[in-house]
Amino acid sequence: MNQAVAGIALGILSLHFWPQIPDYIWFVTALMIGGVVSYFLRLRMLIWVVFGTLVAKIGATFYADAVRLIPIERENITIVGEVSSLLNQNIPTSKFDFTLSAIGQHEISYWNPLRVRLEWLRAVEMKQGERWQLEG
Repeated sequence: MNQAVAGIALGILSLHFWPQIPDYIWFVTALMIGGVVSYFLRLRMLIWVVFGTLVAKIGATFYADAVRLIPIERENITIVGEVSSLLNQNIPTSKFDFTLSAIGQHEISYWNPLRVRLEWLRAVEMKQGERWQLEG
């Protein structure tokens, strides 16, 4: 059990050392080689590290897909979403978390929402759960 947890943690932490996100072919090959090595040499830690790396790769791929939706060139864009939390209701400078449902004409998937923290000077009164369309 401890080997599995340590191996998965090492695999996930290995994400920091990758220059880029590798392809799925690399993971299939590593899982096959890791399975053979684990079977013959009884090195079960290796298969857990590869499994943790696979989990990190899937998470990084989902994040990279969400970031690609954000326009690169500076232009006026419209974001649509919901106020998910207000950080401090007593200060006139309002900071709040905003869960995006659309950026421009790109819809964001419901099961993988993109959250941003916004600051709005001289903000109007807002409540958690309100839907807003912001243009900027």
